[in-house]
Amino acid sequence: MILINFIALWVSYFYFNAKLTDSNGDEVPVHDAIHHFFTSPWWLDLWQSLKDVWVFAQHHGWYETWKQVIDLSDPHGEINAHKVNFH
Repeated sequence: MILINFIALWVSYFYFNAKLTDSNGDEVPVHDAIHHFFTSPWWLDLWQSLKDVWVFAQHHGWYETWKQVIDLSDPHGEINAHKVNFH
């Protein structure tokens, strides 16, 4: 119980007092950065993707979901093989 209180104390300290520095050198409080992260388009798109995977798994089963994950991870590099980068 003491360990949990100790961890909670440190998490609370960092949440309210720590600051992050962005690429422009501006400091942002951690509690604001966390709030902005969970309202960012990146997080909302990820959350929607996780919901879509859950619905797919419920309808098709986890084995089919795993097969989709393997196919979409492109283990042979065939999906983007037609793209050519000119530098």
